[in-house]
Amino acid sequence: MDITLTKRSNRPRTLSPITDKWQNTDDTGEFQRLSVKNASLPSPINKEPSQKIEERIFRLTVASKDDIWGLSNYGVLYRFDEDSTSSLEEHKWVHFKTKDNQLFRDITIAPNYCIFAIDKNSNTLYRIEDEDLSSAHNAYVKKLIMQNYKGSYDPGSSFRLIIPHDKTTVKQISCISHKALYAISTENKALHLEKHRFSKKYEWSTFGPDIELSKISVGRAHYFRGTELWAIRRSDRLPLRWDTLVHDWEVIGEEPIVDISITQDNSVYAIRKHNGELIKWDGHLKFESQSKSSLMNEQGGVIRHQLTNLCALKEGKHVYSVDRDTGDLLKMIVYK
Repeated sequence: MDITLTKRSNRPRTLSPITDKWQNTDDTGEFQRLSVKNASLPSPINKEPSQKIEERIFRLTVASKDDIWGLSNYGVLYRFDEDSTSSLEEHKWVHFKTKDNQLFRDITIAPNYCIFAIDKNSNTLYRIEDEDLSSAHNAYVKKLIMQNYKGSYDPGSSFRLIIPHDKTTVKQISCISHKALYAISTENKALHLEKHRFSKKYEWSTFGPDIELSKISVGRAHYFRGTELWAIRRSDRLPLRWDTLVHDWEVIGEEPIVDISITQDNSVYAIRKHNGELIKWDGHLKFESQSKSSLMNEQGGVIRHQLTNLCALKEGKHVYSVDRDTGDLLKMIVYK
């Protein structure tokens, strides 16, 4: 595959030095279901009767506690509609219309509503944006959301290719703003999206050592904490943390994981590979179990969730996941 990259530096410029100002909070809790019967997604895809794979949400991204987005295993984009006055059965995923029913491989949303996605067919980067990339991007995307619900939304004005003439292909992305977007290429290398200093053009640049990664996640800097950048090593599924001092990845812990997510206040959550359990970084050299990540059923028994996807918004709250067996959307409820 022809991939053109620029290697400007051996580290992302947006990362700040890491500090040791960590607050070790006990935020173990239980998961609450936010949706049921995930299989009844209002998909626009006409599936053949022979297709036995059930459509379900497999990728989550959260802009705020009231704005949850999901991507199905078919590549269809959805936004979660939760009415606090309705019953659990009435909570639903709403299809977000795209031009020609465009399908995606991954999606990420920054707190300021920068929405990036990877086209499923071309593996190239797209973004929902207005033409001039104005500072009113938050209001612009919210307007599209409301038009989508009312049926007046023109999907032709939604996703636009970011780098039209670039041949770089990517398979997974994570961002905290349009200035801090990281990706895994289709050749499993770490990438950083950089903007030209004197123009509005973007280009991909590589960074770090030549190792293969399967997931990358970035967290926003807050309260004297440096920006956190983590990844999962492809060979053994071990978590890696980017060290800004030596410009290299550092292995944290000895447990393989299937997913990892960095909150806006830089807490680090992950999912154990062997049992699908939620774990959290202790701020030092290991991950600790969130042992109460369970749910009581109607008979009073304990349901142990096997998690498959993770998106954490804030430390100790607004941690979302998907149940591997049922496909239900889950939210962790913390009991102090």
